[in-house]
Amino acid sequence: MSTLKRWNGTEWEYVSLPTAGMPSTLGFAEITANQGGIPATTMTVVTGLSVVVTVPAGRRLRVELEAAAQSTANGLVEFVIKQDGTIIQFLDNYLTTVNSNKAFNKSVVLTPSAGSHTYTVEVYFGAGTGQVSAAAANPAYLLVEDITGAGWPTGTAIGAGQIASEPWTNYTPTVSQSVAVTATISRAKYTRIGRTIHVSFSIVPTSAGTTGNSLFISLPVPATGTEVHVGGGTIYDASTAVRYNGTWETGGSASTVWFVGDWSGSSTWGGSPNLPIQSGDLIRGYLTYEAAS
Repeated sequence: MSTLKRWNGTEWEYVSLPTAGMPSTLGFAEITANQGGIPATTMTVVTGLSVVVTVPAGRRLRVELEAAAQSTANGLVEFVIKQDGTIIQFLDNYLTTVNSNKAFNKSVVLTPSAGSHTYTVEVYFGAGTGQVSAAAANPAYLLVEDITGAGWPTGTAIGAGQIASEPWTNYTPTVSQSVAVTATISRAKYTRIGRTIHVSFSIVPTSAGTTGNSLFISLPVPATGTEVHVGGGTIYDASTAVRYNGTWETGGSASTVWFVGDWSGSSTWGGSPNLPIQSGDLIRGYLTYEAAS
Protein backbone atom coordinates (compact mmCIF):
# COMPACT_ATOMS: atom_id res chain seq x y z
CA MET A 1 0.00 0.00 0.00
CA SER A 2 1.42 3.40 -1.04
CA THR A 3 0.51 6.82 0.39
CA LEU A 4 -0.32 10.25 -0.94
CA LYS A 5 0.44 13.48 0.93
CA ARG A 6 -2.35 16.05 0.56
CA TRP A 7 -3.58 19.29 2.16
CA ASN A 8 -7.01 18.93 3.79
CA GLY A 9 -7.51 22.65 4.39
CA THR A 10 -6.03 22.58 7.87
CA GLU A 11 -2.95 20.39 7.75
CA TRP A 12 -1.00 17.94 5.63
CA GLU A 13 -2.27 14.37 5.84
CA TYR A 14 -1.23 11.03 4.39
CA VAL A 15 -3.84 9.01 2.53
CA SER A 16 -3.42 5.34 1.68
CA LEU A 17 -3.70 4.42 -1.98
CA PRO A 18 -4.90 0.99 -3.12
CA THR A 19 -2.48 -1.31 -4.89
CA ALA A 20 -5.09 -2.86 -7.18
CA GLY A 21 -3.80 -2.98 -10.72
CA MET A 22 -0.18 -3.04 -9.57
CA PRO A 23 2.23 -5.91 -10.30
CA SER A 24 2.63 -8.53 -7.58
CA THR A 25 5.80 -10.56 -7.04
CA LEU A 26 5.41 -14.32 -7.49
CA GLY A 27 9.08 -15.23 -7.15
CA PHE A 28 12.51 -13.66 -6.73
CA ALA A 29 16.05 -15.02 -6.65
CA GLU A 30 19.39 -13.24 -6.45
CA ILE A 31 23.10 -13.96 -6.18
CA THR A 32 25.45 -11.65 -4.31
CA ALA A 33 28.84 -13.23 -5.14
CA ASN A 34 30.76 -13.78 -8.36
CA GLN A 35 30.42 -17.06 -10.23
CA GLY A 36 33.68 -17.50 -12.10
CA GLY A 37 35.59 -20.14 -14.00
CA ILE A 38 32.88 -20.50 -16.64
CA PRO A 39 34.31 -22.18 -19.77
CA ALA A 40 33.85 -20.77 -23.26
CA THR A 41 31.42 -22.15 -25.89
CA THR A 42 29.29 -23.95 -23.28
CA MET A 43 25.82 -23.02 -22.00
CA THR A 44 26.23 -22.93 -18.21
CA VAL A 45 23.50 -22.75 -15.58
CA VAL A 46 23.82 -19.71 -13.33
CA THR A 47 23.53 -21.24 -9.86
CA GLY A 48 21.05 -19.50 -7.60
CA LEU A 49 19.04 -17.78 -10.32
CA SER A 50 16.07 -20.14 -10.28
CA VAL A 51 12.45 -19.42 -9.38
CA VAL A 52 9.52 -21.84 -9.05
CA VAL A 53 6.03 -20.30 -9.13
CA THR A 54 2.45 -21.55 -9.23
CA VAL A 55 0.39 -19.72 -11.83
CA PRO A 56 -3.45 -19.58 -11.90
CA ALA A 57 -5.09 -19.92 -15.30
CA GLY A 58 -5.12 -16.87 -17.53
CA ARG A 59 -2.48 -14.82 -15.69
CA ARG A 60 0.07 -12.65 -17.48
CA LEU A 61 3.61 -12.70 -16.09
CA ARG A 62 6.66 -10.53 -16.49
CA VAL A 63 10.01 -12.31 -16.06
CA GLU A 64 13.03 -10.01 -15.67
CA LEU A 65 16.75 -10.75 -15.53
CA GLU A 66 19.39 -8.27 -14.33
CA ALA A 67 23.03 -9.45 -14.47
CA ALA A 68 26.60 -8.47 -15.32
CA ALA A 69 29.41 -10.49 -16.88
CA GLN A 70 33.08 -10.31 -17.82
CA SER A 71 35.60 -12.57 -19.55
CA THR A 72 39.32 -13.00 -20.01
CA ALA A 73 38.82 -12.58 -23.77
CA ASN A 74 36.68 -10.32 -25.91
CA GLY A 75 33.70 -11.95 -27.59
CA LEU A 76 30.04 -12.78 -27.49
CA VAL A 77 28.19 -13.16 -24.18
CA GLU A 78 24.65 -14.45 -24.10
CA PHE A 79 22.20 -14.94 -21.24
CA VAL A 80 19.04 -17.00 -21.73
CA ILE A 81 15.92 -17.21 -19.57
CA LYS A 82 14.17 -20.58 -19.62
CA GLN A 83 10.70 -21.68 -18.60
CA ASP A 84 10.63 -25.38 -17.73
CA GLY A 85 13.80 -25.90 -19.76
CA THR A 86 12.61 -24.03 -22.87
CA ILE A 87 14.15 -20.69 -23.87
CA ILE A 88 11.65 -17.83 -23.61
CA GLN A 89 14.10 -14.92 -23.88
CA PHE A 90 17.73 -14.30 -24.69
CA LEU A 91 19.96 -11.28 -24.48
CA ASP A 92 23.43 -10.94 -25.92
CA ASN A 93 26.20 -8.42 -26.23
CA TYR A 94 29.86 -8.29 -27.11
CA LEU A 95 32.59 -7.78 -24.54
CA THR A 96 35.07 -5.33 -26.01
CA THR A 97 37.23 -4.82 -22.93
CA VAL A 98 38.93 -7.78 -21.25
CA ASN A 99 37.93 -8.35 -17.60
CA SER A 100 35.52 -5.40 -17.63
CA ASN A 101 31.90 -5.90 -16.53
CA LYS A 102 29.09 -5.54 -19.02
CA ALA A 103 25.52 -5.14 -17.73
CA PHE A 104 22.60 -7.14 -19.09
CA ASN A 105 18.91 -6.43 -18.46
CA LYS A 106 15.93 -7.95 -20.22
CA SER A 107 12.34 -8.94 -19.52
CA VAL A 108 9.70 -11.01 -21.26
CA VAL A 109 5.90 -10.92 -20.86
CA LEU A 110 4.01 -14.16 -21.32
CA THR A 111 0.83 -16.02 -20.35
CA PRO A 112 1.88 -19.53 -19.26
CA SER A 113 -0.47 -22.44 -18.70
CA ALA A 114 -1.93 -22.89 -15.23
CA GLY A 115 0.22 -24.78 -12.73
CA SER A 116 3.82 -24.86 -11.54
CA HIS A 117 6.59 -23.38 -13.67
CA THR A 118 10.34 -23.16 -13.14
CA TYR A 119 12.36 -20.22 -14.46
CA THR A 120 16.14 -20.54 -14.77
CA VAL A 121 19.09 -18.63 -16.27
CA GLU A 122 22.01 -19.87 -18.35
CA VAL A 123 25.03 -18.00 -19.72
CA TYR A 124 27.30 -18.52 -22.75
CA PHE A 125 30.77 -17.03 -23.39
CA GLY A 126 32.15 -17.10 -26.89
CA ALA A 127 35.79 -16.82 -25.79
CA GLY A 128 37.98 -16.87 -22.70
CA THR A 129 37.00 -17.80 -19.17
CA GLY A 130 33.83 -16.07 -18.07
CA GLN A 131 32.36 -14.72 -14.85
CA VAL A 132 28.87 -13.69 -13.79
CA SER A 133 29.60 -10.69 -11.59
CA ALA A 134 27.56 -9.98 -8.47
CA ALA A 135 27.94 -8.36 -5.05
CA ALA A 136 25.75 -7.55 -2.07
CA ALA A 137 25.42 -3.96 -3.26
CA ASN A 138 24.90 -5.00 -6.90
CA PRO A 139 23.25 -8.44 -7.07
CA ALA A 140 22.24 -10.36 -10.16
CA TYR A 141 18.57 -11.26 -9.92
CA LEU A 142 15.65 -13.04 -11.54
CA LEU A 143 12.20 -11.59 -10.85
CA VAL A 144 8.81 -13.12 -11.74
CA GLU A 145 5.78 -10.83 -11.41
CA ASP A 146 2.06 -11.19 -12.04
CA ILE A 147 1.12 -8.13 -14.10
CA THR A 148 -2.40 -9.21 -15.05
CA GLY A 149 -4.49 -6.05 -15.25
CA ALA A 150 -1.54 -3.92 -14.12
CA GLY A 151 -0.15 -0.79 -15.68
CA TRP A 152 3.48 -1.12 -16.71
CA PRO A 153 5.78 0.55 -15.80
CA THR A 154 4.42 0.53 -12.28
CA GLY A 155 1.91 3.29 -11.65
CA THR A 156 1.00 4.00 -15.28
CA ALA A 157 -2.63 4.09 -16.30
CA ILE A 158 -4.29 0.94 -17.62
CA GLY A 159 -5.15 1.67 -21.23
CA ALA A 160 -8.09 0.43 -23.29
CA GLY A 161 -5.77 -1.70 -25.40
CA GLN A 162 -4.34 -3.44 -22.37
CA ILE A 163 -7.80 -4.10 -20.96
CA ALA A 164 -8.87 -5.50 -24.32
CA SER A 165 -5.88 -7.86 -24.29
CA GLU A 166 -6.79 -9.44 -20.96
CA PRO A 167 -7.77 -13.07 -21.57
CA TRP A 168 -11.13 -14.57 -20.70
CA THR A 169 -10.48 -17.83 -18.88
CA ASN A 170 -12.74 -20.87 -18.68
CA TYR A 171 -13.75 -22.10 -15.25
CA THR A 172 -16.09 -24.84 -14.01
CA PRO A 173 -18.72 -23.48 -11.63
CA THR A 174 -20.32 -25.83 -9.14
CA VAL A 175 -24.11 -25.82 -8.78
CA SER A 176 -25.78 -26.86 -5.53
CA GLN A 177 -29.20 -26.72 -3.91
CA SER A 178 -28.72 -28.58 -0.64
CA VAL A 179 -27.18 -31.32 -2.81
CA ALA A 180 -24.66 -31.14 -5.64
CA VAL A 181 -26.35 -30.58 -9.01
CA THR A 182 -24.71 -31.90 -12.16
CA ALA A 183 -24.82 -29.58 -15.13
CA THR A 184 -23.73 -28.91 -18.69
CA ILE A 185 -21.64 -25.75 -18.79
CA SER A 186 -22.53 -23.95 -22.01
CA ARG A 187 -20.32 -21.04 -21.04
CA ALA A 188 -18.42 -20.10 -17.90
CA LYS A 189 -15.61 -17.58 -18.28
CA TYR A 190 -14.03 -14.76 -16.32
CA THR A 191 -11.42 -12.06 -16.72
CA ARG A 192 -9.58 -10.04 -14.10
CA ILE A 193 -8.45 -6.40 -14.28
CA GLY A 194 -6.63 -5.64 -11.02
CA ARG A 195 -9.16 -6.48 -8.28
CA THR A 196 -12.17 -6.31 -10.63
CA ILE A 197 -13.62 -9.63 -11.78
CA HIS A 198 -16.03 -10.03 -14.70
CA VAL A 199 -17.88 -13.36 -15.01
CA SER A 200 -20.27 -14.75 -17.61
CA PHE A 201 -22.01 -18.11 -17.30
CA SER A 202 -24.75 -20.14 -18.98
CA ILE A 203 -25.55 -23.44 -17.25
CA VAL A 204 -28.03 -26.21 -18.01
CA PRO A 205 -28.64 -28.54 -15.01
CA THR A 206 -28.77 -32.28 -15.70
CA SER A 207 -29.94 -33.34 -12.22
CA ALA A 208 -32.29 -31.90 -9.59
CA GLY A 209 -31.70 -29.89 -6.45
CA THR A 210 -33.76 -29.97 -3.26
CA THR A 211 -36.86 -27.80 -3.03
CA GLY A 212 -37.04 -25.22 -0.25
CA ASN A 213 -33.28 -24.53 -0.38
CA SER A 214 -31.25 -21.71 -1.88
CA LEU A 215 -29.55 -22.33 -5.21
CA PHE A 216 -25.80 -21.57 -5.21
CA ILE A 217 -23.34 -21.01 -8.06
CA SER A 218 -19.62 -20.89 -7.27
CA LEU A 219 -17.38 -17.96 -8.27
CA PRO A 220 -13.98 -18.32 -9.98
CA VAL A 221 -12.35 -15.94 -7.46
CA PRO A 222 -13.67 -15.17 -3.94
CA ALA A 223 -15.42 -11.81 -3.64
CA THR A 224 -15.18 -9.12 -0.99
CA GLY A 225 -18.17 -9.42 1.34
CA THR A 226 -21.43 -11.37 1.34
CA GLU A 227 -24.96 -10.34 0.39
CA VAL A 228 -23.55 -7.87 -2.11
CA HIS A 229 -25.32 -7.45 -5.47
CA VAL A 230 -22.84 -8.40 -8.19
CA GLY A 231 -24.90 -8.74 -11.38
CA GLY A 232 -28.06 -9.71 -13.17
CA GLY A 233 -29.30 -12.91 -14.71
CA THR A 234 -32.07 -15.35 -15.49
CA ILE A 235 -33.33 -18.69 -14.23
CA TYR A 236 -35.71 -20.46 -16.63
CA ASP A 237 -37.98 -23.13 -15.12
CA ALA A 238 -38.53 -25.51 -18.04
CA SER A 239 -41.31 -27.46 -16.29
CA THR A 240 -43.59 -24.40 -16.09
CA ALA A 241 -42.06 -22.32 -18.90
CA VAL A 242 -41.56 -19.45 -16.43
CA ARG A 243 -38.55 -17.14 -16.65
CA TYR A 244 -37.29 -15.41 -13.49
CA ASN A 245 -35.23 -12.26 -14.07
CA GLY A 246 -33.35 -11.10 -11.02
CA THR A 247 -30.07 -10.27 -9.34
CA TRP A 248 -27.16 -12.43 -8.28
CA GLU A 249 -25.58 -11.54 -4.95
CA THR A 250 -22.80 -13.11 -2.92
CA GLY A 251 -24.54 -15.78 -0.87
CA GLY A 252 -23.67 -17.73 2.24
CA SER A 253 -19.97 -17.26 1.52
CA ALA A 254 -17.76 -14.97 -0.53
CA SER A 255 -17.15 -17.83 -2.96
CA THR A 256 -20.76 -18.35 -4.11
CA VAL A 257 -23.75 -16.38 -5.38
CA TRP A 258 -27.50 -16.92 -4.97
CA PHE A 259 -30.45 -15.46 -6.89
CA VAL A 260 -32.98 -12.88 -5.66
CA GLY A 261 -35.80 -10.84 -7.21
CA ASP A 262 -38.88 -8.76 -6.41
CA TRP A 263 -40.88 -12.02 -6.36
CA SER A 264 -38.79 -13.53 -3.58
CA GLY A 265 -39.43 -11.19 -0.63
CA SER A 266 -36.74 -11.88 1.94
CA SER A 267 -35.95 -15.30 0.44
CA THR A 268 -33.77 -16.50 -2.42
CA TRP A 269 -34.60 -18.57 -5.47
CA GLY A 270 -35.33 -22.12 -4.32
CA GLY A 271 -37.04 -20.89 -1.18
CA SER A 272 -39.26 -18.44 -3.08
CA PRO A 273 -40.34 -19.69 -5.51
CA ASN A 274 -40.30 -22.95 -3.56
CA LEU A 275 -38.78 -24.94 -6.42
CA PRO A 276 -35.93 -27.32 -7.09
CA ILE A 277 -33.63 -26.63 -10.00
CA GLN A 278 -34.17 -29.48 -12.46
CA SER A 279 -32.71 -31.07 -15.55
CA GLY A 280 -33.36 -28.90 -18.59
CA ASP A 281 -33.67 -25.60 -16.68
CA LEU A 282 -31.40 -22.72 -17.65
CA ILE A 283 -29.20 -20.56 -15.38
CA ARG A 284 -27.51 -17.44 -16.76
CA GLY A 285 -25.64 -14.53 -15.28
CA TYR A 286 -23.17 -11.72 -15.89
CA LEU A 287 -21.31 -10.53 -12.80
CA THR A 288 -18.85 -7.78 -11.88
CA TYR A 289 -17.36 -7.67 -8.40
CA GLU A 290 -14.32 -6.86 -6.28
CA ALA A 291 -11.98 -9.77 -5.60
CA ALA A 292 -11.10 -10.47 -1.98
CA SER A 293 -7.40 -10.44 -2.90
